[in-house]
Amino acid sequence: MKTLYLLRHAKADSGLLNDLARDLSAKGRRQTASMGQWMSATGIIPERIISSSAKRTKLIAKICSELIGYQRSLRFEDNLYDARSESYLDVIAVLNNRYDSVMIVGHNPAISTMVTILTGVRLDMSPCMLVCIGFTFDNWISIN
Repeated sequence: MKTLYLLRHAKADSGLLNDLARDLSAKGRRQTASMGQWMSATGIIPERIISSSAKRTKLIAKICSELIGYQRSLRFEDNLYDARSESYLDVIAVLNNRYDSVMIVGHNPAISTMVTILTGVRLDMSPCMLVCIGFTFDNWISIN
C-alpha cells in the first residue's frame, strides 16, 4: 500500500517579478508552522519529501520537515514548478518502491488537478492545504 501526501504551498509574498524567487509571506510562515505542528501531532512523517524548486515550496518543505522530525534529504524538482499534472505523475511513477509514503509540495492549479485525477473529487486546494491519498498498489508506477 502507498500513501501520497499533496501539499500546496502556503501564502506567498506578492510583488516580485521573478515568481521562482517569491518568499512565503508572514501569513504563509504561520500557516506552514501550523501545518508542520499538526503533521507532527498526528504522526505524519512521509518517508520521502519532494518539492518544486521555487523558493516558497522549498521553504515549506524545509520548515515542515524540521517540525515533523524528517531525517532524510529533501528532493527538489524543477519540473514541478509551473507544471502540468503530467509532470507530477512522471515524478511519482519513478519513485523508489521502498518508499510507502511520499509528500509532494507544489503549486496550483496542477496540485489540485492531481487530486481530481487521482480521486475523482474536484478540489481547489487552498494555500497550505494537505491532501492524503491512499492506494492499494505496491508500485508507484501503477499510479499512471
